[in-house]
Amino acid sequence: MSHHRSLVATLALFLGVTHLVGCHDPATAPVRQLRSQQPALAVTTNSRTPADFTVATCGPDVVTLVGEMHLVVRRNVDSAGGLHLGMHSSGRYVGVGASGTVYSMNLNDEQSVNLTAGAHEFTFETQELVVSRGSQPNFDAHLLIHTTLNADGEPTADTFDLRQSCNG
Repeated sequence: MSHHRSLVATLALFLGVTHLVGCHDPATAPVRQLRSQQPALAVTTNSRTPADFTVATCGPDVVTLVGEMHLVVRRNVDSAGGLHLGMHSSGRYVGVGASGTVYSMNLNDEQSVNLTAGAHEFTFETQELVVSRGSQPNFDAHLLIHTTLNADGEPTADTFDLRQSCNG
C-alpha cells in the first residue's frame, strides 16, 4: 500500500507541477504582475476551457461528462528564492449514460507546492460529486495527499486519504 501511495503522490506531484509550470500560453493568457512590496515574482493566470471526463458511476453506466473547466494558477518566487505554486480548478459537467440516465458532476481540485531552502511541501486535494438525475445512486469522492520533507529530504508529514461513497 505504501508503494501505491508513493506512486500516486509522485504522479500527482509530477502532473501538478507540470500543469502549473507549463500549461498556459503566455501570449494569450491574462497575467497580473503584483507590485514590488509583494513576493519577488508573482504571476497569476486565470482561464476557462472546454473539458470532458469519462467516469464510472455507482450504477451500470460509464459516462462521458462535458463542460467547462475554470483554472487559476499562481506562481510566486519569494525574496529568499522559495518557489510557491498553486492551482485551483473547478467545473460543472453533464453527460448521458448508456442507460439513458443523465448525470452531472461538480469537480473541485486544489494543488500547492512549496519549495524552500528548508522544507518542501506538496498538497493535492480533489472533491468529485457525480449526481444521477434518475434512479441510480450518486457518487461522491474525496482525495487528499499531503507530503512534507525537511531540508534533508526526510518525510515529516505524509497523508493519503481517499473516501468514496454511493448514496441517494
